[in-house]
Amino acid sequence: MLKSLFGNLVIQKVLDLSYSRIQSLPEQLQELSNLEILNLSFCEELAMLSDSFGCFWNLRELNLQHSAIQSLPESFGELSNLEVLNMSYCDKLSMLSDSFGGLINLKMLNLSYCEKLVVLSGSFGGLRNLRVLNLQHSGIQSLPESFGELSNLEILNLRNCDKLSELLDPFGSLTNLWDLTLQGSGIHSLPESFGELSNLKVLNLSYCDKLSELTDSFGSLTNLWDLTLQGAGIQRLPMSFGELSNLEVLNLSYCDKLSELSDSFGSLTNLCDLKLQCSGIQKLPESIGELISLEVLNLPENLTWIPHSFGDLRNLRNLILRGTGIQSLPSESFEEPSNLEVLDLPIDLISLPHSFGSLINLSHLDLANFGIQSLPESFAKLRSLEVLNLSNCDKLVMLPHSFGGMRNLRDLTLRGTGIKSLPESFGELINLEVLDLPRSLLSLPQSFGGLVKLRHLNLAYFRITSLPDSFGELSNLQELDLHWCLDLNALPQAFTQLKNLRKLDLQHCPAISSFESFQHLMPDDCEVNL
Repeated sequence: MLKSLFGNLVIQKVLDLSYSRIQSLPEQLQELSNLEILNLSFCEELAMLSDSFGCFWNLRELNLQHSAIQSLPESFGELSNLEVLNMSYCDKLSMLSDSFGGLINLKMLNLSYCEKLVVLSGSFGGLRNLRVLNLQHSGIQSLPESFGELSNLEILNLRNCDKLSELLDPFGSLTNLWDLTLQGSGIHSLPESFGELSNLKVLNLSYCDKLSELTDSFGSLTNLWDLTLQGAGIQRLPMSFGELSNLEVLNLSYCDKLSELSDSFGSLTNLCDLKLQCSGIQKLPESIGELISLEVLNLPENLTWIPHSFGDLRNLRNLILRGTGIQSLPSESFEEPSNLEVLDLPIDLISLPHSFGSLINLSHLDLANFGIQSLPESFAKLRSLEVLNLSNCDKLVMLPHSFGGMRNLRDLTLRGTGIKSLPESFGELINLEVLDLPRSLLSLPQSFGGLVKLRHLNLAYFRITSLPDSFGELSNLQELDLHWCLDLNALPQAFTQLKNLRKLDLQHCPAISSFESFQHLMPDDCEVNL
């Protein structure tokens, strides 16, 4: 039936036989002389193409993905108009025809996950118009000498080609290449010609654990702007590294054999994003302060101090120090107003510099479980701070008098601190919505009623003896838990002003007796547990 069908479709331009169970293509298929797109994907019983397959001169796109193809006929190279070829997951494909280089108009070739394909044909360099080549997770062991003749190649993916151990010197002739992925490949060195890839912009060498160094010509990649070396075996960076004048993103995370950065590192003045989470680096060069464009910085875990020049990083927005061994921050680093918005500090930190308040753009700060004993008076200058977590800072016994100056604070956690009283300015936190207080607290300030946006308040098991008269001004308070407040003997008359209160728990609280005298004045829909 298929045979008769093909004979009647001589003008057919698109043919989709995907997921069919065909074992071979009928001869009548040759009559489709106008065929431009042929889809044979997931034809899992199709093991070969006929010798006459090259007669489809008008074919532009061919999809053989997930087919059982083992090899290609010699006539395959006659498909001179073919532009797109997808042979990904052809796990039985072991070789390409010698004529493969005849596909002179091929622009995109996908050979990913062709695990039995160990070599490319010697004629491969004839694909002069090839723009995109995907060899990811293939069995490729080497690239042919002619590979450097792919003068129009722009994107090359060799990810997880773990049998590929080297790139030949002609590789540098790929002068139009701008995106190269070698992640997880088996390469142990880069050819000296690598620096001739003058248009390379994105390079991924992550988890190339056999790659111990970069070629000295590496600094010639002056158009490179994104470099990933995460988990690579790099032991040092070449002296020319500082010449990567357009580099914007650099990932050196888990390069645990890398022990130092040279002073030339500061020459990367366009660097915006730097990840240095590698255990081998114990100190930073003073020149790091010259990275004037740096916005995001993750630092190594064995770092115990940061240089004074750190304060010159005026454009830094995101700083990750968590996991480092840093115990103190140089005050000079925070003397000038900063653009820092996100700061993740190391848990070993025992103090904050007196100039910490210069971080005027900081919006979130997590100091949970830190050993800090006090906050600097300048802390209140963090006018953009919205979320502050001080939970389990058990050595922190007081807040600065000016704490209420952080008018944009929305979420504050003080649970587990040693704080016994709050400063009178606390009521100035007019935007505070979420508040988690420590059980060590013995009293609330008279200004507490100024927290007009507070919705939930849990004082269960607290040792407070009274509530301030301003308590009734908490106009948005919806839930209040006072159960087991054994030292609280009375509630203020202003309590009846809590018109939005919907849930009140007074179980095992002596203040029940005073509440009963004005309970009838409380909102009707307020659920009370006595």
